[in-house]
Amino acid sequence: MTRNHDALTRVWAAELGPRGVSENAVAPGLVDTAMLRAATARKGEEAVKGMVCARRWGGSERRLMSPM
Repeated sequence: MTRNHDALTRVWAAELGPRGVSENAVAPGLVDTAMLRAATARKGEEAVKGMVCARRWGGSERRLMSPM
C-alpha cells in the first residue's frame, strides 16, 4: 500500500465515520514467510519479486496501524 493510499483511506474514515460508514484498505500481495521462501526457492527470490507490482515482499514491519 502506498502512502497516498493510506492517507486517502484515513481521510475517508475521518469524513465518513461520523455518518456510520466504515472505511478499510486492503493491500494484497506476498508476505515474507518461511512458507513463501520454500515455495519460491526453485524460481529464485528476485524472479518472484519481479512478478509482484511493488517488486518486494510485505512483512510485519509494513503494517501501518493497529485496529482502533
